[in-house]
Amino acid sequence: MDADAVGDDSTDDSTDDSTAPVARAPDRARATRRALLLAAADQFYAAGYHGASLSEIVAAAGVTKGALYFHFAGKHALAEAVITEVNAVWTEVVADVAERGLDPLETLLAECDEAIARLLGHPIVRGSTRLLHDPTLRSLQTADIADRQYGYAESAVVTQLGAAAQAGLLRPGLDATRRTHLARSIVATITGHHVICDLTATDDELWARVTAMWQTLLPMIATDPWLERWRGNDWQHRPRPRGTPT
Repeated sequence: MDADAVGDDSTDDSTDDSTAPVARAPDRARATRRALLLAAADQFYAAGYHGASLSEIVAAAGVTKGALYFHFAGKHALAEAVITEVNAVWTEVVADVAERGLDPLETLLAECDEAIARLLGHPIVRGSTRLLHDPTLRSLQTADIADRQYGYAESAVVTQLGAAAQAGLLRPGLDATRRTHLARSIVATITGHHVICDLTATDDELWARVTAMWQTLLPMIATDPWLERWRGNDWQHRPRPRGTPT
């Protein structure tokens, strides 16, 4: 069992609390696992699955290979853990935006902005996305993870569109079936823009691309009173979420 993974209890504590080293061990283990995930995500993003080196990952994480194998069976298990970890990021985004007291369409736009910020700047999200798009890593398990992640995104959009309809913010005719189709199109369009920007090394254009998408789409689906308020807020020049690369 590696000290990096479970804590080093060789320190001579001044107190006689024999449980103190045990209490510290889970915290050390969680910190080590987190450091490995972040370092791996950076490596997977930069070099892809096959190009990523376990030696470089443990060096970047500041731990030993023993610590890595304490937490993960190997590189494939580490890659799957990075992909799975992104679920917590999206859950955090939805919870954070929900506290802002916005109407449903504003909430949808804010969730989208936060998602773009993380696609561009969050190591776990960037690494996970690169792995999901890596054809050499595809398996039934990664396909299932991808299906759940994109399904979660579509569900989040459907939820806000449904709430917007209930609040009278959408134009007539957008029933539940059409809202579901619209949600799929929104997620697919953003995903497509992200893939294009990634492949062409133009990540700096993603924010503007998604902004233009909403400026085209919202006048087709939102009511005139809502659009008047939205335009009055000069939304297209809104500040980007903190940490968004420019």
